[in-house]
Amino acid sequence: MSSTSTASLQPSASAPEYIVIGRITRAHGLRGQVVVSFETAWPRRFLSVPRVFVGDTNLPVGVAAVRLTPRYALLSLIGVETRRDAENLRGLWVKLPAAEAMKLGRGEFFVHQIVGLAVVTRAGDLIGHVQDVLFTGANDVYVIRTAAGEMLLPAVEDVIHEIILDEGRMVVSVPAGIG
Repeated sequence: MSSTSTASLQPSASAPEYIVIGRITRAHGLRGQVVVSFETAWPRRFLSVPRVFVGDTNLPVGVAAVRLTPRYALLSLIGVETRRDAENLRGLWVKLPAAEAMKLGRGEFFVHQIVGLAVVTRAGDLIGHVQDVLFTGANDVYVIRTAAGEMLLPAVEDVIHEIILDEGRMVVSVPAGIG
């Protein structure tokens, strides 16, 4: 363990009240449908939600119909009846209550659990803290805030060895050329 105090190893992000499952990217058609890009590993969950919460205010909106494609969900939302109504929702997050979150498997984590973790070497030396998670096609990438600036670490087994939530830390090996 490093010489850093335990308090600085604790994650700064607390469990959210809502979790993001998508983002409204555009209107579709003339009857108020919206295209929602996936921000979830379980896109099929859109098929079973009776309502979603939209935007920063978590406005509850009933779901009248859903059509899934491989890349997005097409939603008909109750009260969103015109293209203009749908356009007004562009860019807003689509959420569900955290209590309705999918159960994760072993080794899977929600973003809010990762952000804020202390990043340490196997020897226990503090590298920095996770600032953000980027979603790429191949694997996630953790954005680490270090004393020297920003470091990007791929979320792969050769780099990320352990995530210990109750200790607020992630044990890593920094690949050559990064840092």
